[in-house]
Amino acid sequence: MVIFAVPSTYALNAVEKDQVVYVSKLIHDAGINTLEKIELLEQNIESIFSRINSRVTFYKWFLGVVWAISVFQLNIYIGFISKIEDKGLTGIMRDSAESLVFMVICFISVLVIVQGYKRASEKLIKTIEFAAVERKAVYLGIS
Repeated sequence: MVIFAVPSTYALNAVEKDQVVYVSKLIHDAGINTLEKIELLEQNIESIFSRINSRVTFYKWFLGVVWAISVFQLNIYIGFISKIEDKGLTGIMRDSAESLVFMVICFISVLVIVQGYKRASEKLIKTIEFAAVERKAVYLGIS
């Protein structure tokens, strides 16, 4: 059993060679054909990646705050209903369980979407970064 993955299993971030070659060709075809232009592209990619990370962080915080408010509201609802209705604890919990299950499913779905957005963005950025490194190697005569 492996608890922590070794770096070689995730270093490429699921980026495939044919994708890197394709993006490298796009970079060349776009007229980014000097080391200076490649470095400017890399700086822009860093800025974009920083923006993506801040957006994902915002979504996660927003989701956490909404979750906390929802749980708080459910708690108040249970307390309020238990005082005005004579359903008994099992009836109140049954009614509340449906709401809780719905909330959990919604929040897990949104979290999966946010993580998917993050993963897809990271793959895109890494593909461009690897293609930029490949173009640098070509311009330096290494490759």
